[in-house]
Amino acid sequence: MDNGNAPPSGNGRQAPAGYYPDGAGNERFWDGFNWTEYVRPLAGGPQPQKRRGLKNLPQWGRVLLALLPSLSVFLSVAVRHMGNDPQPATSPATAVASSSAPTPAVTQSSPTVSDPPLPTDLPTGAAAHRMNLSAGKYVAGVKDIADGTYDVVPLGGTSGSLVVDSSVDDTDPPITQQRLGNDAAGSVQKVRVDLNLDNQIVVPAGLRVAFIPHQTGEVGAHVRTVLYAGTFIVGQDIGPGKYRVTAPGQAGAIDTFTNDPATDVDAVLGDGSELTKTSVVVQLTNDDEVDLTDMSRVIFTPVP
Repeated sequence: MDNGNAPPSGNGRQAPAGYYPDGAGNERFWDGFNWTEYVRPLAGGPQPQKRRGLKNLPQWGRVLLALLPSLSVFLSVAVRHMGNDPQPATSPATAVASSSAPTPAVTQSSPTVSDPPLPTDLPTGAAAHRMNLSAGKYVAGVKDIADGTYDVVPLGGTSGSLVVDSSVDDTDPPITQQRLGNDAAGSVQKVRVDLNLDNQIVVPAGLRVAFIPHQTGEVGAHVRTVLYAGTFIVGQDIGPGKYRVTAPGQAGAIDTFTNDPATDVDAVLGDGSELTKTSVVVQLTNDDEVDLTDMSRVIFTPVP
């Protein structure tokens, strides 16, 4: 539209952009240079406040200003629509909202799956618990079984030779080697073992055993004592003193390890035939070790 009837302005300058009466009962938008097609009913209120510097805006700026009123109405309607609609907005208002800084996506990290724990040394002296072991190799104090003193018995009628070595790589004779069960001469139903850290236990195929913890205490009395296959400590399992040792109806070895090697005993008890002896006399002091093999009942009778 031309500007032949430009709105009045003071100081001989053209009027700034805004709505002005057009003489036809309406207000028409004047963009600062020309009348536009945007009209609204004539309002009786005060005229719009003048805006500074509008005539110096480039042409695209004036066009944008001309569209602002309609855009404002559109946004107001869109926001009200979004507030009342329970479904996600699909109107162009979504594009306006997306112009703000994007919110960083929050990803749910999956829980860390830890590796199975490596075998660790059990505390030395930790409380021993009953352990049932089947065929295999086990290390005392390392995951498998706590170190300590145990009575070992066969389970379920099984039989076989239990072996305890000082370590996994030990090439010396076993600390303990005893056949358990009822299948052969020399088999016993119980053996005492004293496990130390890193001792290796070997259970052969066909044998299942229970390691039952034995609580040791202080024994000082010089009295008749009955022991069986295994390792025993003087002062804990038998009192110190001099004893005559017999094993009626059985055959097996007795070895003592004392503070005086000259008094150590290394003998085979039996019926007295060939290399066996019907009895031996031992002199024991505290902390000496007594090893018995292949015998279920060994009698230590005090000697005056």
